[in-house]
Amino acid sequence: MLRKPAVANHFYQGSPDGLREQVERYVNTDTDRIKAIGVLSPHAGLVYSGAVAGAVYSKVILPETFILIGPNHTGLGAPVSVFTEGEWAMPNGTVEVDAELAMAIAGQSKYASEDYAAHAGEHSLEVQIPFIQYFSRDFKIVPITMMSTALEVCKEVGIAISHAIKETQKDVLIVASSDMTHYESGKSAKENMPSFSIFLNECFLTIIREGYNRRRYYIIIFIIFWWAFISAARTTLITIITAACIAAWIAATFTFG
Repeated sequence: MLRKPAVANHFYQGSPDGLREQVERYVNTDTDRIKAIGVLSPHAGLVYSGAVAGAVYSKVILPETFILIGPNHTGLGAPVSVFTEGEWAMPNGTVEVDAELAMAIAGQSKYASEDYAAHAGEHSLEVQIPFIQYFSRDFKIVPITMMSTALEVCKEVGIAISHAIKETQKDVLIVASSDMTHYESGKSAKENMPSFSIFLNECFLTIIREGYNRRRYYIIIFIIFWWAFISAARTTLITIITAACIAAWIAATFTFG
């Protein structure tokens, strides 16, 4: 199965040289990188979200496989759609799907399905690839789109991903593709961050004082983090529950066993 680009020449430059030059404006090649389990990266057109996405991919160590998780904007395909095998064509070359890991995830989850229709016109995962390709040519992807964001579904898919990673022993980075807001200005977002940071720090201290074990500690931190954003109406629900639950359960199950 070869997936063709859905938003080349719209969300990003469609020619190889043009795309590389465009991405180059947003990345930093002279910075220390850190090992990460997962990141949150935006999926708007590069002219809008390129600076943030570029900063994200410039800062993390790039593994052999990227699990790309994003919302389903088209309404097509399965509620949780895993693109299990094939390649994604991009202006700067094709990218192979990690079939072993993708099939392991689909096999572990009762909600995730092998499906291609949901990915055909979806942009949220496609726009991550130019940044990865700028830094690396030797990588694979596991594309997953989420149309269902029910809490139980997100938790179950998160656990399935965790088990599949353990089963295949893959070196992975989980990318949650999400636009944090479509209407708030950068100035407004920065003004709101200090008060939110104080709130979050108080949550951390409360959790520690009450003596939660490490597994529950990380689950609650992630859920509080994202729920605060939902309550403040500063982002879209469709990606927040997805990112929250999957990040929480993977951090808890995969990192701490």
